[in-house]
Amino acid sequence: MAEHVQEDPPLERFGTDGPDLGTLFGQCMEGFRHLLFALQAPKDAAADVLDHSEGRTGSLRAGLLERAFDGYARLRVWGHDFRAELPGRARSSLGAKLRDKPEMRQQLAGIFESLNKQLALGMFCLILFHGTYLLNALRPFLQFRMP
Repeated sequence: MAEHVQEDPPLERFGTDGPDLGTLFGQCMEGFRHLLFALQAPKDAAADVLDHSEGRTGSLRAGLLERAFDGYARLRVWGHDFRAELPGRARSSLGAKLRDKPEMRQQLAGIFESLNKQLALGMFCLILFHGTYLLNALRPFLQFRMP
């Protein structure tokens, strides 16, 4: 006796045009917050490499922290201006504004996904420098989604 397997309905039936930009934006902001927390975490002996970079003035850690905070601040302001933090179903959200522009929506989703990957890679590198100390400190906050 053959079983009938019901296929999932197409996404268009539910009125969605792909990933929710508000969710992707929120993941980027969360990734930046985790990275900033990790860069400010107390040092252990293995992390001194970040603070004594081959004869340069100022520490590598301070430079990374400054760049990460600058990126976080810029993304936060941009997201507020374009209402990227709102769910896609909200009338004034970025997702709603781009509903009739699927190519632009997909490009922006790709940018958010790429940024999330870069932030995850940055966290991975910091954990390598800091060792298990940082990983244990971050464990309650992180649920790694390595894309």
